[in-house]
Order: sequence, then C-alpha cells, then structure tokens
Amino acid sequence: MIYSFDTSSLIEAWQETYAPDVFPSFWRNIEKLIQGGMVVATDEVKLELSQEQDALFKWATAQRNFFIPIALTTPYNRRSPPSWLSIPGW
Repeated sequence: MIYSFDTSSLIEAWQETYAPDVFPSFWRNIEKLIQGGMVVATDEVKLELSQEQDALFKWATAQRNFFIPIALTTPYNRRSPPSWLSIPGW
C-alpha cells in the first residue's frame, strides 16, 4: 500500500505533533518509507509548502521521489505509472 500525504498532515506533524527536534526518529522513519516508495505527496503539496520556504519545505524537497504528479493519484493511473517513475510494488 502507498500512502499519500497532504499539506496539512505534514505541517501538523512538523509543527505540533512530531516536531523534528523532539521526535527525530519519526522523521527518519518517514524518510525510509519515502525511499521505499511507500509514502508520496503530490506536486500540489510541494507548491503549497513552497509558500513558506521553511525547514519543512527544505526537508520535503530533499526527499528524492517524494513528490509525484497529481495525475498519478487518479484511480485509472495507479495501475500503470510512467516508466520513468520507479515505485516499488507497482
């Protein structure tokens, strides 16, 4: 199963629930899930996060393959992502 994060869940976790200075292991585990292709976010999330240019934006954009085109989240596209996108399990 692949999980898709939205902007509000990232902001809430980063600023309130799992602040990286208090819960660094939470963010290391999220990074591992991203690297394994289990967690993604759409390019729209990247656009929304870019409005602040803060530590969360820097962290998120440093994660390779985290942001995917929103078209890949539609049901008819989930079974066949483009060949340039390598997501384990698809």
